[in-house]
Amino acid sequence: MSIPSREVIDLISNEYFDAVPTGPFSWENGNPQKVLIELVENRSIKSGKVLDLCCGTGTNASYLATKGFSVVGVDLSSPSLNSEESRKSGTTENAFNPHNLEIPFNNEEFDFVYDLGCFDYAIFFYQIYAAKEIHRVLKKGGLFLLEVLSEKSTSDWDSMTQSKFESYFSDYFYTKLVKHFPSIESDGTIRYYSAFLLEKK
Repeated sequence: MSIPSREVIDLISNEYFDAVPTGPFSWENGNPQKVLIELVENRSIKSGKVLDLCCGTGTNASYLATKGFSVVGVDLSSPSLNSEESRKSGTTENAFNPHNLEIPFNNEEFDFVYDLGCFDYAIFFYQIYAAKEIHRVLKKGGLFLLEVLSEKSTSDWDSMTQSKFESYFSDYFYTKLVKHFPSIESDGTIRYYSAFLLEKK
């Protein structure tokens, strides 16, 4: 698999945000994700240091902070990080660089990684590299919650199939939970998601 050129990455990653430089963003409905809340409330995910990948305006990061997590949020988009909601949350750290496909943190730095959006944007954050990088920054036995568009979604985005899931994650993670659910987005669109709770091998 070849890594896309810097020019291609810049074009793809800026295309959406050039159109809506300050929001609102279609995936932001102002509330933390229900699956995330459920897993935190039932203690399937316990407090610790968390990395919120593609944190957007910080809604989920803010929720985790209120539950005792030490939160680092990153996003590819400076407009997203600079939104009013993101600034209020106080949890975002920096926009990470997609050009080298690396997560800019140390090995085994986090107890928990949360991803709502990165895997769906596969062209600039290739999924096979992302799986390895998330495994690298997680502590042994750390948890990864991935929420992605399911095969039921009719979308231009790249949905997660069972074969893709196994090829990306089976070498690095144990599967603890799989859940499928619909979501009404802020633009009124119903999209279908799959949530995977994984444990680092």
